[in-house]
Amino acid sequence: MYPIFVISVAAVIGFLTMTWILPRLTSVIKDLNVDVPWYTYLMIKIGDFMQVYWWAVLIIIMGLVASIIYYARSEDGSREWARLKLKLPIIGTLFKYVYITRFSENLSVLLRGGIPIVRALIVVADVVDNIVYKNIILKAAQDVKVGGEINAEFFKHEEFPPMVSSMIKIGEETGRLGEILEDISKFYNAEVDQITRNLSSIIEPILIVVLGIGVGVLVFSVLLPIYNIAGQL
Repeated sequence: MYPIFVISVAAVIGFLTMTWILPRLTSVIKDLNVDVPWYTYLMIKIGDFMQVYWWAVLIIIMGLVASIIYYARSEDGSREWARLKLKLPIIGTLFKYVYITRFSENLSVLLRGGIPIVRALIVVADVVDNIVYKNIILKAAQDVKVGGEINAEFFKHEEFPPMVSSMIKIGEETGRLGEILEDISKFYNAEVDQITRNLSSIIEPILIVVLGIGVGVLVFSVLLPIYNIAGQL
C-alpha cells in the first residue's frame, strides 16, 4: 500500500503540474521569443497540449484504468492476472510463498479439526485466492477421491516447490500430514516476512530516485532555461 499511495499521489501531482503549472512556466519562455533546446521545446508543446486537452487525457486515463479493472475481474482476466503475479520478478516469489502459506496453514487447521481430506482440499482451494493454485489443489482433490495422493499432483507443478511436495509426501506416508503442513506454513510465513522487510527497505529509495528524476526533468527542461535567459538580459 505504501508504494501504491506514493505513486498515486505523484501521478495526481504530475498531472496537475503538466496541466496548470507547466503551461504558465513555458509561457515565460515563449514570451521571450528566444531559441531553446529541443527538450525545452518538447516541454513547451506538452504544456500547450495539456492546457487545451487535459480533459481528453483525463478521460483516456480513467478509461484505461476502468478497462484494466474490468478485465482483471473477468474470468479470463482473473486467470491471466493470477499467472502474471507468479511470474513477476521478486514479487512473484512473494506471492507464491503467500499462497503456499495460506494453503498449508488452512489445510492443517481443517485436517486437525476432523474435516475429510477431499472436503478440506476443496475448501482450501477457494481460500488460497489464486485460480492457478485453485486448479492444482482441486486436481489433487480429484486424485485423492480415486485413491491417489496429494503430493502426486503437486510434483507436476513448479508453483509448489519440490520441498513442499516432498514434505507433504512424508506427511501422508507417516500419517502426520497436519503437523507437516503446520511446519510448512511457519517456514513460508517467515520467508514472506523476510521478503517483505527487504522490499520495504528497497522500495523507499527507488521511489525517491524516481520522483527526483521527475523533478529534475522539469527543472532541467524549463526552470534552468528561464534562469539562463534571464541572466543574459
